[in-house]
Amino acid sequence: IPRCPRPSGISRIRRYEITMRSTPELYARGMNFGVRYAFDAGKCTGSNVRWLGPCSNTWDRFGHVVGCNNFRDHYPYPLVDTEY
Repeated sequence: IPRCPRPSGISRIRRYEITMRSTPELYARGMNFGVRYAFDAGKCTGSNVRWLGPCSNTWDRFGHVVGCNNFRDHYPYPLVDTEY
């Protein structure tokens, strides 16, 4: 019995190294990454911590962008300091 069972029956995690570029709309605002949204069962479910509106709010303005958390500014999460 695993100490911490993984959701959805996941038994293995694959990691890939990728190269990406931001969309021209996002890059024009001086950004390479957008807001990170949660995906559950293959669907964008938004944020479970802050209400960021539907995922389409970002996609309609900037296209489908790679998202990330800004740990220093706590946006959009985590809400507390982390030790990374």
